Amino acid sequence: SKTVIPDQQLLKLVKLAHGSGRPKVDLAREFMGLFPDVVKSRADKYISTLFYKKEGRLTIVEERLANPFVAEVAADAWKANTAAGGAAPSTGGSGIQLTFMPKPLSA
Repeated sequence: SKTVIPDQQLLKLVKLAHGSGRPKVDLAREFMGLFPDVVKSRADKYISTLFYKKEGRLTIVEERLANPFVAEVAADAWKANTAAGGAAPSTGGSGIQLTFMPKPLSA
């Protein structure tokens, strides 16, 4: 069954993640900062449903591009996210610090 993601959240996630070399955990954390009512398990599920890893970058699944709004946001996001990360993502981090760093729930 296809995971239903509210449009606003879907488009924001595409903007954050498509073309990104950042770890999924960072993207989930940033997404949850924007949508505080979304729990971590749901954020993770959205990300794993929408994207697959291709050459080190998160890439949106083809079927979602059938929606013209998603396709348009994805095209812009790819440009922005690939530019932000430079060439291929390195394991050493890109020097971009997230300003929003929530405390871990409990160790």
